[in-house]
Amino acid sequence: MKGWKKQEDGFTLVEMIITIAISAILVGSIAGAMGYISAGNSKRSAARFNSKLNTAQTETMMKKDPTILYLYQDTDGIKAGVSSTDCSTYADLQSAIAAGKVASTVVGGARVNVVAKDDTGATYDLTSGNMIKIAFEKSTGAYKCANSGTAGDTRFFSEITFKGSESYKVTLVKQTGKHVMNK
Repeated sequence: MKGWKKQEDGFTLVEMIITIAISAILVGSIAGAMGYISAGNSKRSAARFNSKLNTAQTETMMKKDPTILYLYQDTDGIKAGVSSTDCSTYADLQSAIAAGKVASTVVGGARVNVVAKDDTGATYDLTSGNMIKIAFEKSTGAYKCANSGTAGDTRFFSEITFKGSESYKVTLVKQTGKHVMNK
């Protein structure tokens, strides 16, 4: 019976199980890597913001005009703008940006959320259409304001948290102008 040949069409059950197991391992690895990247986005955002705070504080103490830091959400993500222009509303800020009076850079991606917390524990979500305004005292470097920037807003945001898959916060100390980034 030389004419008989074994046909090998299709997969065996063992081959199918091995293929599924390998696919599951690859998908798990990719999902883990995406979580790590997302955590890096919030950490990098908080670090960039902390650096912008340093810049604004130093410029305020060295220059004639005060330097104000604005944190706001745009279509590109979270942005920080530095300027001597005092904007009291988000619309004023957008006009100053369009006029070239505010130099803005992206500090966080679109997947990073920002939440500020004042000394009473109340929170303020940074969403499109609002901002956080931070200014320093020229003589001492202490915080002059850290709030929504609207007229009459006297609260002080003592924590600004950047949330992704992990959260990183920048703690602001009003009396000294100190700011520290923590997980």
